[in-house]
Amino acid sequence: VLGCALKYLGFSYNSTNTDELKKVEDLLIAQKKNIKVFADDNGQDLLASGEVVMCQEWNGDIVQVMAEDEDLGYAVPTEGSLVWQDTMAIPAGAPHPENAHAFLNYILDGEAGKHIAATIQYATANEAARNLMDDAYKSNPAIFPPDEIIAKCESAAYLGEEATKVRDETWTRIQAA
Repeated sequence: VLGCALKYLGFSYNSTNTDELKKVEDLLIAQKKNIKVFADDNGQDLLASGEVVMCQEWNGDIVQVMAEDEDLGYAVPTEGSLVWQDTMAIPAGAPHPENAHAFLNYILDGEAGKHIAATIQYATANEAARNLMDDAYKSNPAIFPPDEIIAKCESAAYLGEEATKVRDETWTRIQAA
């Protein structure tokens, strides 16, 4: 939420500037009267149930509920948002590295990846899986936003312990207001 509000105000998603964070705090506190809840990760459920008419949520979660309700849509704010990725890794010293490799090999299999992507409705970086997907998936701008939208988005950066603490304190004040 902080990052998106920073983008809305024209700042970096990853800003640690205290003046910018104060502007975000003021903005979000002023908006609280219009917000039902700062949903942790269930905005799609609130949207699907009709409890809210708009939410901030991960694109794949919204694409899933869009399949059930043609009146729902997905948009990225004009100012941009977060571009993200999931990462899988095998930690050094993992107790069962052979199992971990077998799991990753399964996930990277084109056919398995196709079924995973079709189920969760998130973009897949697995080219073998993407090549097996239907055109509706591959051309869905909610799953694969156009380059001009991606260009306005930022990846979340690790900001360090002190900056993370400052942002956490800002978020706590917003929620408590």
